[in-house]
Amino acid sequence: MSELPDSQTSTPGKATLYLLMQHVYWCMCGSNAVFLDLRRDKYSAIGPPQAGYLPALAESCSILKPETKALAQDLLQGGLLTIDDANGKRITPSKVPPPSSALIDELFDGWPPVRTTDVLRLLWSFAVAAFALRRGVFHAVRRVQKRNQAAILRYASFPPERARELILIVRYLRPLLYVAESKCLLSSLILSEFLSLYGIRTTLVFGVKMGPFEAHCWLQQDGYVLNGHPEAIANFTPILAA
Repeated sequence: MSELPDSQTSTPGKATLYLLMQHVYWCMCGSNAVFLDLRRDKYSAIGPPQAGYLPALAESCSILKPETKALAQDLLQGGLLTIDDANGKRITPSKVPPPSSALIDELFDGWPPVRTTDVLRLLWSFAVAAFALRRGVFHAVRRVQKRNQAAILRYASFPPERARELILIVRYLRPLLYVAESKCLLSSLILSEFLSLYGIRTTLVFGVKMGPFEAHCWLQQDGYVLNGHPEAIANFTPILAA
C-alpha cells in the first residue's frame, strides 16, 4: 500500500482530524458503509470489518490501530476524506426521519382543475431540472440546497391539501413531458421545483440498499412521502437529504 503524501501526514503525537469532503455523504447500510461522491456521481462501499473502523476516524482518536490508519489512507487517496478544515465536514452519517404516510394514494376523486399558470410553471420546472441534470447531479442537488436555504416560502408549515392538489396536477400533465418510471431523480427535481414556485418546501432524499446494490431518490416532508409510498422506500437507507 502506498504512503500518504507529505501534505496528508499528521503531526506525531497529535490527533488527526479526519473529515468528509464537503461533496461526500455516507450512511451505514446493514454492516456496510456506503459513500456517495456527489461531484463524481459515484457510489462506493466498504464492508466489515473496515466499516466498523469509521467511528474511530469520526472521533479523531490520537491512537489508531494500524488497520484504521490504513482505511483512513485509502479514503484520503480516494478523495472521500480530507484533513483540510476548509474542504471538509464532520464524519456524520445522514439521519432522515422515515416518512410514515403517502400524501397521495392510488384512489382519488378525479383530477383537480388545471390553469394555464400551472402548465407554464410545470414547463419551467421541467426545463430547469433537465438543464441542471445536464450539468451534473452535483449541480442539480446544490440548486435544491441553495433554494431551500434562500427561499422565502409562502407556507410556514407544510400544507398537505395544497401540496396534494399540485402533485395531482403534475401527475395529470407529466405524460406530455416525460415518463416518471426509472427517472426518479428527474421526476423528484421537477416536482421539487414546481412546488417551490407555490411556496412549498420539500426535502429531496437519496437512499441506498444492498444485496444487490440499488439507489433511489424521492421527495418527503413532515412525515409524508410525496412521490411514492413508505412501503416502497422502507428498505432504502437515506444517505443524503437536501
